[in-house]
Amino acid sequence: MPSSDPSARQQRLAILLSRVALGDRVAFDTLYRETSAHLLGAILRIQTDRAQAEDVLQEVYVNVWRAAQSFNPALSQPTTWLGSIARNRAIDSLRVRRNDQEAALRASEKALGELDQQAAIVDKARRQQLHPAAEVALEGHDDVAFASVRAFTDEAGEFLG
Repeated sequence: MPSSDPSARQQRLAILLSRVALGDRVAFDTLYRETSAHLLGAILRIQTDRAQAEDVLQEVYVNVWRAAQSFNPALSQPTTWLGSIARNRAIDSLRVRRNDQEAALRASEKALGELDQQAAIVDKARRQQLHPAAEVALEGHDDVAFASVRAFTDEAGEFLG
């Protein structure tokens, strides 16, 4: 059972990171088991969507596997180093999500513009179906005028049969 002494834990994690830097999969598994719950908690404080947070955690450990050789125990504690990776990945995931949402908003605005253009074409076709005198009256007028004339011609058409 691991010791509850914080400095002993940090030393153990530093040893595990040095072994991970050499490609030791058993050390990586042990490092994951000893640190993943803490890192997931840190990620969830930034990225509150649990599924996204779990994806970020996976990215963190891929990064740890690739960058373990850059860990220097003289510069930081293992938990600080791991926490920094987790925090940075979580923040990056929020940026990506925000960029995706902004892109979706731009696409929606473009689609609405295209729908407006299609509505204008339909309105023009409807105008052409109106009595020629009504179309002349509509030239250069806004949609409110069109709606008024259309309502009038519809009522007149119903009355005239």
